[in-house]
This record gives sequence, structure tokens and C-alpha cells, in this order.
Amino acid sequence: ADMLTKPLPKDMFFLLRNELGIIDSQTPS
Repeated sequence: ADMLTKPLPKDMFFLLRNELGIIDSQTPS
């Protein structure tokens, strides 16, 4: 569970948000 405690890379975080279907105003278009 290291990846849960460690900060995720921006690309990884972006992919995770995409899979979750999360749309954020800070997401680069």
C-alpha cells in the first residue's frame, strides 16, 4: 500500500481521474 501513502505522479493521477470519470476545472484540456 505504498502507492496509497506516496504522492502519485501527475500522469498517474490524471489516468486515475479519467478512469473514475472525474472532471476537474484544473484538468489540462
